[in-house]
Amino acid sequence: MAGLSRDHVSVTALDPASGEVAWTFRARQGEPRPAAAGHGRVAVVDATLLHGLVQSSGEVRWSRARTARPEAAPAAVGSAPLALADEGAVMTLDAATGGCLWARPLPGTPSPVLPAADALVTSYDTGCGTDLVLALDAATGEVRWERRLHTAGALELVGVRSGLVLARAGRGSTGLLGRAPRPPFLVGLDASDGRPRWRWENRGIDERAAVAVAVDGSGVLVACPFVMAVALPAA
Repeated sequence: MAGLSRDHVSVTALDPASGEVAWTFRARQGEPRPAAAGHGRVAVVDATLLHGLVQSSGEVRWSRARTARPEAAPAAVGSAPLALADEGAVMTLDAATGGCLWARPLPGTPSPVLPAADALVTSYDTGCGTDLVLALDAATGEVRWERRLHTAGALELVGVRSGLVLARAGRGSTGLLGRAPRPPFLVGLDASDGRPRWRWENRGIDERAAVAVAVDGSGVLVACPFVMAVALPAA
């Protein structure tokens, strides 16, 4: 997450204007990691707890067990949700109180969540040569769509731009039915239904390459080690 860094004992926020340290959160148990940010809060996970920190100051406003169980009365109407993936589930928490609004358990370890309009997109390795990308309704957690991608593991969700969910398969894909394995690739899935709309294969975009979406959303920037821009299809 932009402006946040971590080491084995702490999470640090940097002032966006000066680059100076704004605040540091030190974990009491295990190695902490930032899991979500928004609505004036940063959610930080340690070995046993989820903590809700004020984004501007780092003050801890709430802490809760790392469980994916919705509570009987999780939040007031109009609450601001924080979406995150943790402990084999995607969930949303009330940013103000930490109450769990809904949780969707998954059979694999979910990737960090990407917002896509009124949906949340995540993925997980199925363990059988494919990764499953799925979109969940942001309000209810119900599955909107699923798309299975043949990969050799290491699928990474890059971003959502121009109506596409962008993902990078840094190890390419395994050969199926006697076909030769394919090189690493970027793929664009339609954010509304998961249909593949764009794909670009290149051996230079393996796991060692840094991949990011251009600020204006027009393309994908790849550093491998030289920097190149790959144009996205028109929306």
